[in-house]
Amino acid sequence: MKKRILLFSDSHSQCGVGINMAALLEELVERCHETFCAQRHEDTELQRRLTTLGAEYFWFPRAPDEDIAAFINDQVTPFNIFRKAKPDLIFFANGTPAGSHGGILAATKLGIPYMISEGLIAEQFLGGNDGERAALKSHYLDARAVITKSHGNLEFLRARLELPADVGMSIPNSASDPFFAPVDERIRATRRQQLGVSETDVLCFTAAGLRPVKGYAYQLQALRYLEGQAIFPRFKFAWAGDGPLRGFLNNRIAEIAFTEKIHLLGHVSNVVEWLDAADIFILPSLGEGMPGSVLEAMAKGVPVIATRAGGTPGALGDCGQLLPDTADDNARAHDLAEAIRYWAEDKKARRSAGARGRDRVAAHFTRRRMLDAYMEAIEKVLVNN
Repeated sequence: MKKRILLFSDSHSQCGVGINMAALLEELVERCHETFCAQRHEDTELQRRLTTLGAEYFWFPRAPDEDIAAFINDQVTPFNIFRKAKPDLIFFANGTPAGSHGGILAATKLGIPYMISEGLIAEQFLGGNDGERAALKSHYLDARAVITKSHGNLEFLRARLELPADVGMSIPNSASDPFFAPVDERIRATRRQQLGVSETDVLCFTAAGLRPVKGYAYQLQALRYLEGQAIFPRFKFAWAGDGPLRGFLNNRIAEIAFTEKIHLLGHVSNVVEWLDAADIFILPSLGEGMPGSVLEAMAKGVPVIATRAGGTPGALGDCGQLLPDTADDNARAHDLAEAIRYWAEDKKARRSAGARGRDRVAAHFTRRRMLDAYMEAIEKVLVNN
């Protein structure tokens, strides 16, 4: 049955939430729903294609992160969007739990049923006081469905906000089809030459926003631990992403004389090609939903080193290196350094872990599997509406 469905998000098209949102928009269009999206103003090739296919975009007057508090508490903008779109269902695709607070209040006033999908569940995003936590709890209780990226995220959300055990479901993240293509050796050589990386060097790659939660400080400290070791000259790092830490990282890298060692690539649209070039993927995050970047690296056959944040252990399984849990920042950086050294010195182990990771993602974390699960949840809400 054809319905009017609107996706509303505080995120952008380059992050995991935005990438999944675009995939879901395309799926909704293909299933002949009238499809709308409310988000920050952008102009990407994918958005232009979705518009051609029939999706309609409503742009926020300013980006959410220009003034986060103002965006979170703004009910007027979403109220006006919802009045124009007249959706039968609103799908809130949150980067963080409070991101759509004003939108949810507007949907409630208009009596429009809604679902919530959370990208990241972590303590720092679940309200700073009892009033904020109570508001979040009420949003979840009134939602027709609540979706998290991992069972661990869901259990944490239930426990932290004292939600009933029947509230919520988990739908794992995914890797899209292009990441399963075999390594293109020509592209690998080109990208490595671009950075001055030889085939005997070990290129450690990270794709994540330049934000404190992504753990870049631990990579810097890990390099300091590795600096005196014989293998150190072979290490090169490439970080794809942008964000508020860019200036700090540029300055810090220069201070410790690692400008030839660490390359800040900025936002890149060709992560697939950089994974072709990479030998190791690193993501020492402090908080995650289920990182799509880890799944993409696994699909490409690149071994992964990561922290046990969010749904990362469920994604990685035994196909890479999970760092021990610790509250000691120095210990975390030291463990990361040891993991990097181990993988760098054992090419055979890297290849074996990469092959296992590729098989694991193909079996459990494909884009088709994720989209089918989302559509099943949406259609269940529509039937019961």
